[in-house]
Amino acid sequence: MKILQLYYKVPFPARDGGAIALISGTKCLLAAGFNVKILAMNQSTDDAITIEIPKDFGQLTKFECLNLDNRVTVGGALLAFVRNKDYFSSRFFLKMFDVRLKQLLEQENFDIVQIEHLNLHHYIATVRRYSKAKIVLRSQNIEHLLWKKIACGKSNLLLRIWLGHEAKKLKRLEENISASVNGIIAISHEDANYFRQIGNKIPVAAISVGIDFKLPNSEGKQTDSRTTNFYHLGSMDWQPNQEGAKWFFNTVVPLMNSKGNCSRFHFAGKKMPAELMKWNDEKVYFIQGQIESVDEFLADKDILIVPVLSGGGVRIKILEALANGKSVISTTEGAKGLPLEVRNLIQIAQDQFEMARMIEESIGSVNAYRERAINYSNVIQRHCGFSELGSKFKSFYSGLLSNDN
Repeated sequence: MKILQLYYKVPFPARDGGAIALISGTKCLLAAGFNVKILAMNQSTDDAITIEIPKDFGQLTKFECLNLDNRVTVGGALLAFVRNKDYFSSRFFLKMFDVRLKQLLEQENFDIVQIEHLNLHHYIATVRRYSKAKIVLRSQNIEHLLWKKIACGKSNLLLRIWLGHEAKKLKRLEENISASVNGIIAISHEDANYFRQIGNKIPVAAISVGIDFKLPNSEGKQTDSRTTNFYHLGSMDWQPNQEGAKWFFNTVVPLMNSKGNCSRFHFAGKKMPAELMKWNDEKVYFIQGQIESVDEFLADKDILIVPVLSGGGVRIKILEALANGKSVISTTEGAKGLPLEVRNLIQIAQDQFEMARMIEESIGSVNAYRERAINYSNVIQRHCGFSELGSKFKSFYSGLLSNDN
């Protein structure tokens, strides 16, 4: 079976959840034995460069990308507002990409064209015109709900109105997408149910994100250490991460008493706001921007904090943390989208008071958490291994291709 994947960005280096989800989808398809070709956009807002694409991944997928300047501009936003156009997705139309897509479809016969984001809906017409392939949208989030929540959290009235207006347009786009595609794959059961509930008659599947499975590594750790290292790692140019981090420092931290020599809090991510950098005291709070090595950063960390208040899909960092034997303290929003078996492994705080309490109760109890590491990893392997998820892709696509409708 031949599959053409359309990426909305180059996911290398894989430093954020969106990038990891893209790579994960491809690895699942490869694990299932599919012949995969990738055509990607290299956005001007990304730091991605083609030379960072792993050689084996590039060869296996015949990876190809085209540069796209889709920076957000005031002029572009105003023009889209006046024309009642969806500004977010309109930034992803690139004529050169459309032309290259047409060439690929004329040169090769694909069974499936997997579109990796709602914003790539512009290219569905080209696929329909030049190919008989089934078209599948793989959705990482319910986009309109994500932006609606972000809009509600903005203090600037004009920005709140504009983002709310964009969210409504995204909602219409999501509601109408079933008329254009043959199937939808969501990365969480909650998101899959949303697409089913809005009246879609097309097949919808929930297939989680696969992750690179690593055995927990305790080398170099002092198992009798009295210091508990909490951490948060996420791109701060993604609004839910920035919003959640600010909420944590402004509402959770003031409620905590047991700090000092017993705990350390490490926050890292690209484009770290100055407002958060001010918390860096290099004693209890260690705030930094983009890190060079994720593995090195995580080596001595114990508990992941997920202070997410909005968003959708699956918090991939939670899956990675559990697979590496870390413990997790999350908000209810951060835990959404996780398989039930995985959700049972983490602590879920209903509000800032519960999160503060859970953090304080965790301080000094690191050894107990480390003993559960292997169990965490085994559960993640069963539910989020590439082979296991690849089988779900294979089953879904086999059914899709056998349906003449």
